[in-house]
Amino acid sequence: MKIYPFFIGIFFFLVGVFFADLFREYWVLSGVFFLFFLFFFPIQKKLYSVISSVFGFLFGAIFLFWSLPDIENMNLVPFANNQQEIEVIGIIDSFPKQKAKNVQIYLRVLQIKTEKTENVTDEQSLWGDISRNNERILIQKNGIHQFRYGEIVKVWGKIERPGSWEKFSYDRYLEREGVYSLIKNAVIKKIPEFEYQYSLWQKGWKYMFSFREWFELQIRHRLEFPENEYALGIILGAEAGIPSHIIDDFNATGLRHLLALSGMNITILIIFIGWIFFFLPRYFRFFPITIFIFLFVGLTGGSASVVRAAVMGVVGLAALYAGRKMNPLHILLLALFTMALWNPFLLVSDVSLQFSVLAVLGLLYIVPLFEKTFSFFNFIPKDVLLVLYATLSAQIATLPLMLIFFEQVSLISPLANLFVAPVTTLSMFFGAFVSFPYIGWFAVPFAYGFLHFAILIAEQMANIPFATIEVSNIEIYWILPLYIVIFIFLFLWNWAISKKR
Repeated sequence: MKIYPFFIGIFFFLVGVFFADLFREYWVLSGVFFLFFLFFFPIQKKLYSVISSVFGFLFGAIFLFWSLPDIENMNLVPFANNQQEIEVIGIIDSFPKQKAKNVQIYLRVLQIKTEKTENVTDEQSLWGDISRNNERILIQKNGIHQFRYGEIVKVWGKIERPGSWEKFSYDRYLEREGVYSLIKNAVIKKIPEFEYQYSLWQKGWKYMFSFREWFELQIRHRLEFPENEYALGIILGAEAGIPSHIIDDFNATGLRHLLALSGMNITILIIFIGWIFFFLPRYFRFFPITIFIFLFVGLTGGSASVVRAAVMGVVGLAALYAGRKMNPLHILLLALFTMALWNPFLLVSDVSLQFSVLAVLGLLYIVPLFEKTFSFFNFIPKDVLLVLYATLSAQIATLPLMLIFFEQVSLISPLANLFVAPVTTLSMFFGAFVSFPYIGWFAVPFAYGFLHFAILIAEQMANIPFATIEVSNIEIYWILPLYIVIFIFLFLWNWAISKKR
């Protein structure tokens, strides 16, 4: 496989962004760069590899440091440091996320008001317009939400800085959303009389999220519980309404990835939209497919994993329609490069993106090893083997993250995916079709049947003894050693296969 200087530069740009965000200290980053120089450069025989890797790493690190905000000079941070009571008027600028016990709302702050204290200036203690600063705050409210994107609300509560736990940095997680303060147990009141001029962009988002609300209402109305909530989970990634015992069953059987929007959703969308616009010439189909892909990304909230899948889908589709067979790894690098330019904090802070990327790498490089090693299983249908190999490969590639963040490994996962993964495509198709006016009722029995089958299989297999191995007390610093072990294992496996041939 030919490696181009452009993709070498992109790869090390991502490496530079990752390590700069991980350490955020110039002297530590200099040490990493020195070790990188010491071990990597001597094995490079081509000058372009050295130049591309050096400049890629440096540009990535510089870009990350350049992207870091000046947190202490923000308007809300002084109040958060003092954990002070505050009143905020703002506009809801994302789709409210309903959790099991509360709702989370990202608020674009327009005005603030607080009581004067020793550490707060006179200007900050009065109602002030800070809309130009474009600051956001996370609002958490107990119960079921009754709010919409674009609504103007007034919020009362104690503002604070997000903290971090042993294996999860909540402050870094919120940083990727441009949020550095939050209010828990907030009191919220709508103020529709507030004068605010919506931009054309905001009006477009309002219509999109209104459509999402209508879509969710149709699914919940036409399908029974909990199949309706499971349908929303696999179509929109909305897990809040799924009962906890079903989530536990999906975790135990290795089916949780079906509830995370990924490349499978994008692939189904590409096929469906391509079928609708079959009458267009092949090259012109690219434009409506691309439009619908990014509408879907916006509709689902734009999580990092689905953005990665969308960019990979669009780039791959462009290469296909242009008549070029592009290397999947190059497509993945372009997708991650685009995301890093858009938001450089995703590479370290978004665990779901890390799972998604590692699963894709498993499909690219571990599945072929299975196919070469077990080629004598040619009497088994190829599609069955592919599901088994794909599940095992993704599980191997994400094993260290699974052990550290979820503290369990599912042994029944390959078998469960063999039964459930094929019907998931049909579940998504008929589940979405249910929402169609008038004719959607015809899809209800099919959607319910496939959705119920998946839930039933997960429940039954989760009850099998030793379906899941529980682990604990694995610290996060074990990630790198575990991946080194996996890399050595895969290298030796590939070497053994090549020696046999």
